[in-house]
Amino acid sequence: MMRLFPRLRCRDNPGRVSVWAVLGSLVLCLGGCSPGAPSHGVGYVVAMDTNRPAGAPDPQDTLQVVREALRMRLDRLGMGFSIEPAGDGRLLIKLPVLKPDEAVRLRQTLTRGGVLEFRLVHGESESLTRDGVAPPDYELLGLPSQRPGGAERTEQVVVRKQSEMKWTRIMRASVMRAPSGEPEIFFTLDPEGAAKFAALTRANVGRRLAIVVDGELYSAPVIRSPIEGGAGQITGHFDPDEAAGLAGVMENPLPTPLRIVGESPY
Repeated sequence: MMRLFPRLRCRDNPGRVSVWAVLGSLVLCLGGCSPGAPSHGVGYVVAMDTNRPAGAPDPQDTLQVVREALRMRLDRLGMGFSIEPAGDGRLLIKLPVLKPDEAVRLRQTLTRGGVLEFRLVHGESESLTRDGVAPPDYELLGLPSQRPGGAERTEQVVVRKQSEMKWTRIMRASVMRAPSGEPEIFFTLDPEGAAKFAALTRANVGRRLAIVVDGELYSAPVIRSPIEGGAGQITGHFDPDEAAGLAGVMENPLPTPLRIVGESPY
């Protein structure tokens, strides 16, 4: 017990761990444990979109949802952090100093919406991409892939601009290893999303379905049979950190756009 909770001791017997202290610690952790902000690092100020349509939720309520989504995303990355109100619909997020490539991904973690879309691929996508044109209501999106020899290439895919299904209620998004050893993201939709996804795949067996997150194409598999359980996967050439970050973004979408308006050491 003391190895699991080294800082908890009974007042009258320092060698023993208080059961009540352990239970109290567990209750606190159920609300979300994080290592806390480092003693020095970088503070990012993020701001919500100030253009509120009529009938939009109260900004303070939205800010609380945003704060919780960011907390959940950062918890998955395993780094120390803190999130504090900064006034005027803003939050101050304190994080450790990161390497340049890590900082780029961290910015994406803070600002990506996490919107999952399913869009149909044009039936003549291959021939259309050779001509470099897309019909009305379609667009060309790049899909990175890897040749057998290891060289990377980008396939151009003609994808509908309008999504057949757009969803943010992801019950679970997790990273697992494919047989090739590369990370893949497995996701499960909520019951309503699962029913819509089943109807979509049932009506389009034999067609390619593009999986798009925040406007970026990640895969475009052929629908071999209806997918009834609401589960899917995103394949791509991820490294483990990138896959974990994307899974966290999908599982904790933002209710409103965010932008970074300040960045400074502390």
